[in-house]
Amino acid sequence: MRPGTDAWCLAGLLGTPVQEDLLDHAFLTTASHGGTSTLQGGRP
Repeated sequence: MRPGTDAWCLAGLLGTPVQEDLLDHAFLTTASHGGTSTLQGGRP
């Protein structure tokens, strides 16, 4: 890993669970602020 690539790595790691809808939406709603709306924004 190189400095400055953390965001790209995170985006790559979250890509499949978001696309396949494998996330725990109830947990995201209670444990984050705006997490589910942010993830839904990337859907076609």
